[in-house]
Amino acid sequence: MKNRLLMLGVAIVLAYFNVLSCKIGPDFLVIGVTKCGTTSLYNWMVQHPKIHSRAKKEIHFFDGNYNKGFGWYNRHFSKKQPGQLSGEATPGYFWKKACLPKVAKYCQGTKLILICRNPVKRVISEYFRLKRRGEEKLPFDQAIARAYNFGRYLGAGCYSEHLARWLSFFPRKDIHIMFLEELAVAPERELNKVFGFLGLKNYRINSYEPRNKATYDASQIRPETIRYLEKFYEPFNQKFAKMLGRKLPW
Repeated sequence: MKNRLLMLGVAIVLAYFNVLSCKIGPDFLVIGVTKCGTTSLYNWMVQHPKIHSRAKKEIHFFDGNYNKGFGWYNRHFSKKQPGQLSGEATPGYFWKKACLPKVAKYCQGTKLILICRNPVKRVISEYFRLKRRGEEKLPFDQAIARAYNFGRYLGAGCYSEHLARWLSFFPRKDIHIMFLEELAVAPERELNKVFGFLGLKNYRINSYEPRNKATYDASQIRPETIRYLEKFYEPFNQKFAKMLGRKLPW
């Protein structure tokens, strides 16, 4: 009986400290989108002296490591110095529906950063990424037609649908939305917008060389497939532009 009571007491104490640790959390999350420049963005962001540079960009807590607990997650941000911000960038959070309620539960007040690109180019880039890794064996047309692939391929680029879900949990002021096309043309300007969103001063990093940029031969994608994708995304793009109150850069 004493042993059971002791074990119960230990469990209560551990739960208490786990709750306390939940107050730490990430200051910011780059929530997506996959193949939209999140690696470059994160690696440039952490060069700011007021942002803690973590060794690992993606923690995949909300889409793979959730069972490890929020105490485990918080330890990834515990080494920042006073006055510093810390965060992570897992680009699947935005479009994987199961992630949002979990993020909303633990990260209210966390600044969210979303980077998008032309969804047609995004889905092509994602296909070749998976093909390089040996995770995709099918030709492009067949791969994107598979129902079980919808989320990672076509679905991830339906930005308006995902943003509407996120806005039902987070205020618009806490979500900074940017575009790879604009980051590529004016990286210093766009990066300083991110710093401003996080409440930091402008900062010029040493190099704006893109990170994790892959090359592939898109000529093997049939023109009629490109036209199909453009038609598929047209209503989503129109709604997305209306939501943002601006013209999209593609």
